[in-house]
Amino acid sequence: MGEFASGGRYIESDPIGLDGGYRDKPVHAHEQNGAAITMDDTTKSVVQLDFQLLGTALPPKEISAILGVRPDTELLRGERNEKLDLPRQNIWSLRSKSPSNDVANHWHELQTVLDAVRQPIYNIAKNGRAKITIIVKSRDRIPPITIPSSMAEFAGAINAEIDIDHLQ
Repeated sequence: MGEFASGGRYIESDPIGLDGGYRDKPVHAHEQNGAAITMDDTTKSVVQLDFQLLGTALPPKEISAILGVRPDTELLRGERNEKLDLPRQNIWSLRSKSPSNDVANHWHELQTVLDAVRQPIYNIAKNGRAKITIIVKSRDRIPPITIPSSMAEFAGAINAEIDIDHLQ
């Protein structure tokens, strides 16, 4: 059960907690006297979006050249990488960096880049697949996940799947 604490923050008390101890933490937006109360600024984002072109006929470096976009990940099938095992397919990936836990904010960040190259993405994805992954990194409460209509429309237009991946 939660309550409003000094400074207008909404606090949820969890007597059990993951560490077995008592803790208070700011949670989702609520209203008090008509003003929105939001998550504390010190709370780290647990949500990210990752747009991927996978298994395409074109090598990832060519995709970057065609789109004029510098991705976060650019791996050829079988290419060695320090962070990942050998990829089984070509990977071209662009990830959001917004500090928000709102999918809409993450989508807006990627949308400004992806909308400008929608048709080339569609053409490239015909010989592979496109995927938008909503990544939720949380050992605690999962924030509300709402897919913006513009994200669903973009995914439909390029025939992409939308995936939600909860990492613990």
